[in-house]
Amino acid sequence: MTNAIHVYVNATQISVRRQSGYWWNEKVESIGAWNWNSLVPSSLSFEPLHRRKNSREYLHVYLGSALCKFTTVDLPKGLNDIGEQQLAARAYMQNQLGLKASEWQFTIDFTSSDKVVVCAIRRVLIEKIQELSNESGFHLASIKPFVVGVWNTFQKNLDVSDANRTALVAIENDAFTVFVTRLGVLESMNAITHECDVLLVERESRRLSFSFTDAEQNNIYFAVPEKIIGTPQIHVDRILRKDKYLNKSSYIDFRDLVFSTAAE
Repeated sequence: MTNAIHVYVNATQISVRRQSGYWWNEKVESIGAWNWNSLVPSSLSFEPLHRRKNSREYLHVYLGSALCKFTTVDLPKGLNDIGEQQLAARAYMQNQLGLKASEWQFTIDFTSSDKVVVCAIRRVLIEKIQELSNESGFHLASIKPFVVGVWNTFQKNLDVSDANRTALVAIENDAFTVFVTRLGVLESMNAITHECDVLLVERESRRLSFSFTDAEQNNIYFAVPEKIIGTPQIHVDRILRKDKYLNKSSYIDFRDLVFSTAAE
């Protein structure tokens, strides 16, 4: 039986849904949404959440891409264990992005034997979520970027292993993430805050397109909010159907808040 609370947090808003019931008859209900200011982590609040009595509810927190920093790193040869690999990846982000280990928490995920994706999240945000979870009486099951579930589902539902290069542009309402693969292996991953500046999204989409050959152009896909569907710089025929990046068994459906439901 599922008994979970799912929280989507972007830079300005928190949205919450409760998932309950047995797998053959699960129910997802919206609890509500409220604003906060990511520049002031103390403003994050779970106050409207109320744990059901006599039940153990698991809390899953999904972060918008504006709250995360991503990069891919080619690991040096000869690293012996995961600890050394994590140190190398963290050092790269510190040198390239100026991120301090005392202020950021780093996690890595392997894309191949010598390349990893590094995700950095501010420690103060993670600690605040942990604090709120404890105060609310929930069991904190996970904290992860929402877009990672979108990417994993995209990979499974669209075979890109034979394509020389493929890209996914996943646009949330405060940031967008660009994934680029080569022969099925993730080559780069970057999140860019757009703050509802559609022109920035269009410029970056054109820049991505220019980096692809003519033969690769059809391998650029978009998951986009309704408000920018049909803009001249984004090819409508490359906007993904929702079943290409949605898998409710992997992550809860907040797609209606951050991605288009029009491309059925």
